[in-house]
Amino acid sequence: MTLQGKRILLGRHQTDSSPLEERLRQQGAVVRCVPLIKVQRVDPIDTSQLNRQPDVVVITSKNAIDGYETLRPLLAPHQLAVVGLRTARECEKRGFVPDVVGSGKGALSLLQQLARHSDLSGKHMLYPCSNLVGDGFDEAAAALGATVQMVTVYRTAPPEDLDVAHISDFDSAVFYSSSGARHFHSLKPFAKGQRPGAVAMGEQTAATLRELGADKVCVATRPDVDALFDAVVKSVAED
Repeated sequence: MTLQGKRILLGRHQTDSSPLEERLRQQGAVVRCVPLIKVQRVDPIDTSQLNRQPDVVVITSKNAIDGYETLRPLLAPHQLAVVGLRTARECEKRGFVPDVVGSGKGALSLLQQLARHSDLSGKHMLYPCSNLVGDGFDEAAAALGATVQMVTVYRTAPPEDLDVAHISDFDSAVFYSSSGARHFHSLKPFAKGQRPGAVAMGEQTAATLRELGADKVCVATRPDVDALFDAVVKSVAED
């Protein structure tokens, strides 16, 4: 299918979107990169939240790795579980090797993987996260008999200059995080049968988009250019 003339929104900075942007333009799409979130590291991290040494630390993003690096010297030996290969590679670059690597489908999928391989009953888990985390991880872990300490290590907010004019009149929009989807929705609520079609990087972002009322969500199950491109094509075809 040709993308000639199709208007595509990529919800992150141009430098982060360049390979996908280039490929979409080669197919005739009109592409605009609009960052939907601004990330701020929490400094200093409130270590008083560490009320108990963890058995397992769960990492779901590069921003969480930054916070983990700060907390790591304060922690006793523990199992490190990360959400997918991209996060695992970033950890390895920084000198620590994950014990468990998930399939890239989000925190809940990683939790299920941990439960399949060991009994989580009585285990204490540390979850470095954003101020907007709302994936139900703590409730799901509690159902398995584990406790979770969520520690805010970064904050996300809409960029100050983001307004509805920046995100209107697109055929398809690519969302890279749940936070970005929520910020988009706060300016331009999703509605059944209305554009843009939504493309989600990962199942967790897709679940957030559906929760917010996005009509059709196409999911890139891998965080790479090929998977995102295919999801955009599918989104436009279903429009």
